[in-house]
Amino acid sequence: AKTSRTLHTPEALWECLMQVRQQGWCIVDQELEQGLRSLAVPVRDSSGRVLAAMNVSTHAGRATIADLEKRFLPLMLGASRELSQQLFA
Repeated sequence: AKTSRTLHTPEALWECLMQVRQQGWCIVDQELEQGLRSLAVPVRDSSGRVLAAMNVSTHAGRATIADLEKRFLPLMLGASRELSQQLFA
């Protein structure tokens, strides 16, 4: 574990993966480094398979989880869709 928030048991990792699969995006809150929050969204090919991801990171003091979800997530999802359409149309 890198920090006290790092998911490190198989059960915790599995639960997180299932949540990410269901919602289609991921927020990592200070699991890799204290103070670092990241948001990632998939880039899909024309058949819907995930080929890559787009990510943005910030210091936890500058953006809350709610900020990431409300302000940044819609922008990231839109950019991901646009990139997927441009690359795989």
